[in-house]
Formats: sequence, structure tokens, C-alpha cells
Amino acid sequence: MRSPRWTWPVVTLVVATGLFLFLVGDGWELADQKSSVLGMAFGCAGLLLALAQWWSGRRTAPEPPDLAAAVRAQWRQEERARGVHDPYPLPVRWDNAPPELVDHWPTIHRDPDRDDPVDLSGALDDLAEVYAAVPSGRLVVLGGPGSGKTVVTTRFVLTADTERVPVILPLGSWNPEQDLRSWLSDELERQYGPEAAALVAAERVLPVLDGFDEIAPHLRDRAIRGINASLGADDPLVLTSRVAEYAAAADVVTGAAAIVLADLDAADVEKYLRLSTRGDKWAPVLDRLLPVLGTPLMTTLARTVYDTEDPAELLDVPDPEAHLLGRYVPVLYTEHRDRRHLRFLADFLVRQDTHDLAWWRLPSAVRGRRVLFAAALAAPVLLGAAVSGSTSVAVLLVVLLGPMISGLGTDHPPLRLRPTRWSGAPGAAAVGLCAGAGAGLLLGLAPWTVVLLAAAVAALAVATAVGAGPADGTVGDPDRLLRVDRTTSLVTVVKFAVPVGLAVALLGGGDGPRALTTALAIGLAQTVAYQAWGRFALARAYLAATGRLPWRLMAFLREAHRRGVLRQVGPVYQFRHARLRDRLAEEYGQTERS
Repeated sequence: MRSPRWTWPVVTLVVATGLFLFLVGDGWELADQKSSVLGMAFGCAGLLLALAQWWSGRRTAPEPPDLAAAVRAQWRQEERARGVHDPYPLPVRWDNAPPELVDHWPTIHRDPDRDDPVDLSGALDDLAEVYAAVPSGRLVVLGGPGSGKTVVTTRFVLTADTERVPVILPLGSWNPEQDLRSWLSDELERQYGPEAAALVAAERVLPVLDGFDEIAPHLRDRAIRGINASLGADDPLVLTSRVAEYAAAADVVTGAAAIVLADLDAADVEKYLRLSTRGDKWAPVLDRLLPVLGTPLMTTLARTVYDTEDPAELLDVPDPEAHLLGRYVPVLYTEHRDRRHLRFLADFLVRQDTHDLAWWRLPSAVRGRRVLFAAALAAPVLLGAAVSGSTSVAVLLVVLLGPMISGLGTDHPPLRLRPTRWSGAPGAAAVGLCAGAGAGLLLGLAPWTVVLLAAAVAALAVATAVGAGPADGTVGDPDRLLRVDRTTSLVTVVKFAVPVGLAVALLGGGDGPRALTTALAIGLAQTVAYQAWGRFALARAYLAATGRLPWRLMAFLREAHRRGVLRQVGPVYQFRHARLRDRLAEEYGQTERS
């Protein structure tokens, strides 16, 4: 951001006036010594300006993002975390959907005179060819819970040979009142960065909209209309949904063919379980369990749960599916407290009506959080007011406490320093040095006090010039996003701490320790009031102290992702399946009631 035109004239006037008064204030005989001290400060300012010009000249435009590589890397990692290739991907198969779930074939063919259906039946290995056989490039993938829709979409983004980059986007986070293309841009920015968002307008993205059934029932008709309204003549699309939810909608996706995923057959289940476990323990019970193990979700759960145990007990269980969902997490986590942590997180997501586990929204999991945050905010502010040594400063801090507390009800997204603004930092530092030095000279401060004041104002100017902006749309990793917001928080603290410290130092008699204590207290309060990292740290500490979450929460989430309980979607985590989330939330409610 360019400085206003009046910045340098005002700074020059202040510095010149202060310099004149400083040099002649004690007589001309000391002017030579004083000029030596000032020469060092102005030399530093000149060096910073030269550095700013050099840095501005070496900047180059950012390279366009390789979205295809980023998408493939993300979903290969997810396949590894979920053990898709251990020992091999389950052979998901499908058939053409019933005619009432498919648009008119002339529309699909883009030819009003062609009404011949296309046979789209196939298996996972045929996915790329099946999609290429759809003339419109629009395909709806339908299936029951756990039928393998995620397996199909993952394989699609990894194997499809298309001109546009296929990107999986969770449709449950879309409000159909928002334009779909705008939402696509927002989601791409959230997962892959701001440069990726521009690829929507450039028509280089093939959206794979996952989870039409996760849209609220009363909004599904509007969602279908919104999807159709957003499609251009040649825009491709892949949509996944449960069968009943899609069939209940008032319309279908314009120009879209549709397939329905089939249950696994006995031979597929038998072969997969035999090759993924030691021995032949599944043979005696498989015939009676096939109705339960007919979906990839249940088959993989059964394989994990009974990896080292005898599956014969499933024959005596009233509800084998519920039993497998209930046993899955205890098999992976033997510690009761770890299971309780996962149940708490699942219950939190259900109460929030979302699948996205975002660390910056965790403060909403604290019941009575406004009281907790208000106390954490008021304590440092009142401490700073008490030790400031100035009635004026104390009154000002107490007055500022009200607006800070009133903002506690608003969620604040993670922030990042704007890298495009770093080129202005040296210039801002030069302005700050000159302005601080000029102000110190006008106030008649001692030479070294002038130097300290100039350095403090320069730090404040740099923190202001760098600026900050939302980071959840530019950083695609939860841990890195947390580090980015923490760094931004520390820089932002300078904006609050420096003015407060200067006010205490000048109005409170120049007591350095007192000014530093007050400045740090106000910086801490600002972090709690306005920074996602500060609120998260406070909420995490409270939830960990009450036994609901672990102290090292991010490490716990990484481990849950590695074990296949969670999956990562951009900067957020999700439970690997909605049924698993709901089951854990139900268990948490039962435990809390008991």
C-alpha cells in the first residue's frame, strides 16, 4: 500500500523542527556531539530506504499454482492414511441409474436427435473410460451409506484424463443461496490458496461435488436449481449423493448421466478379507455376514476390527453394523481417554451441524465461553492499569476493556501476514525512525531515549505496514495454518503493546519495567480478544484441564489422521465417514448422561 502524499512532508517538518530545537537547546558548543548521535539514526534510515528499493526491484510475479499436482498429492495421502491399497482397492462396481434419475439423453448427447442411452456399467478400473463416455462430461454418482462414493471420487481425481483439473469439494458446506461459482472459488482458495481460486473463472476446474445429501432437505431443490444455473454450455461436473435424497429433489442436474453403486458380491468380500488377514477365519461365517459386509465401509471396518480376533462373535450380535462402528475406534485406541476425546470432538461437530473440524472454531466447544474469555481478557487489562503508574493510562485501559469484551461473541478466522506487503516494511521502518526521532526531539528527551522512541515507533510502523489478512483460504494444512496465525498474532501484538508502552513510559514517569509489564499485559489481552490463536490456546487449555481434549491437540489430530479415523480436507479435518461421527457423538451423549 502506498503512503499518503502528506506522509513525508509532515515527517520532514517534524524532524527538521525537532532537530533544530535539539541542536540549539543546550547551546551551539554541544551541537557537534548531538549531530553525531543523530547521524547514526539517519544513516540507518537511509540504509532501510535503499534496501526497500532493492527489494521492490527484485520481486517477481508468483508462479501459477500446479493445482493438479496439489490435488493428486492430497488424495494420495488420504488413500495411504485409509489403507486403500492394503492389500488393494475394493472392486466397487456400478450400473446405470434408473431413467427417472437421469436427464434426457438428447440433452446428455448435446444432440436433440440422439436418444440412445449409453451403457455406463463398470468397475473401479473402468472409471476413466466410463466418464469419457458421457458426452456432456456430467455424471452423478449415487449410492447408499458406505457404498464407496468416496473411493470412486478419489480414484477419479487420481486417474481421470481430463482437460480440466478434477477437485473434490464438500457440498455440505455450500449454502444454495450463494452463487455456486463464487462458492467454488472460496473453497478452492480455502484448500489450495488464492491463486487456485482464479482457475474457476479461467474454466480450468472440474468440480467434484461430494455429498448432495448433506445439504439440508429444505434447500435441496434450490441447490439443484443453483447447480443448473451455474453451468455453462460445456461445463463438466461430477456430483455424489445417496439415492433417496437425490431422487426426492424436484429436478436432476441438467445434462447429467447417473450411475448407482452396487453392493460388493460374495466373491469380492471373501477374496479381500482372505488376502488382508492371516489364516482363513472368515470362511465359516462369511455366508451369514454377507448382508452386513456388502459395502466397502463395513468390509474395511470388519477387516480392521477383527484383524487379530475371531469374527464369529458377529453371528451373535443383534446389529452387526452398529457393532462394527462401535468397535472400530476402541480397536485403534486402547486408552479410554483417547476414545473420549474423539467422542467429544464428534459431539461438537454434530452440535455445530458440520463435518469440518477446524481448530479456530474450537472455542465454540467451551460452554460458557464468554465468561471464560471475558475473565481471561479482563485480568491482564486490569493488571496493566494497576501497574501503569498513570491515572490517565489506567482510565483509558479500563474504558477500552468494554469494546474488547463486546467483541468476544464474534469468531475470528486465522490471519496471516500479507507477503505482498513486506516490500513496504523497510520504507515504513524509515518513516517510523524519522517520526519517532523527531517527536523525541520536540519533547526534549535525552539522546538515548530518543533512540529508543525511534526504534519503538519504527517497530509499530512495520507491524502496521505489513498488515494481515485471512489465512484459512491461503494455507492448506491445519498445523501450518496454526503457526501462521501465531506469527501474525505476535506481530499484531506490537501494534497494541508499543503505543501502550510509550504512553506509560511518557505519562508514568519513564519507568521502563512498568511500561514493559503494561504493554505485555495489553498485548496478551488483545490476543485473547481478536486473534484465533489466542482463543484457541485458551480453549484448548480449558478443555484439556477438564479432561475433554488432550493438551497436545494438534498432534492428537495428526495421529487420528494417520490411523484413518480422520481425513484432511484443506485446513480442516473430518471423520472418515458421517456414520462414524454420528456413532461417536451418540456414545458421548450416552456417557455424559450416565
